[in-house]
Amino acid sequence: ARGALAGAVGALTSAPADAVVTELATGKYGPDWKKALATVVGGDGITATIKGAPRLFAGAAQRCLLFAVIIAVQLILFDFFRDKLQVAPEDLSLSLDVFADRLSFYTK
Repeated sequence: ARGALAGAVGALTSAPADAVVTELATGKYGPDWKKALATVVGGDGITATIKGAPRLFAGAAQRCLLFAVIIAVQLILFDFFRDKLQVAPEDLSLSLDVFADRLSFYTK
């Protein structure tokens, strides 16, 4: 359930940026994201932005469902394989510090 919630929140949070990036991908605006944003919301200015703000979330429900399913399945598979491979939680806290023996080189 937490994975589904995390996926849905992530999709909802990234929906406005995704709408602008999708508009930029058409190639009509070059790298000018402000023009793409103005097109998505329906014009320049604060009034147009407020009225057009719901357009930034067009398709957000579908994205929330998609991301919720993907993240939930990913976490279920992670737990399944962690259990089957008998990986303990403390095994996942190990880290490799590739610079550990290099610090003495810089302190001379």
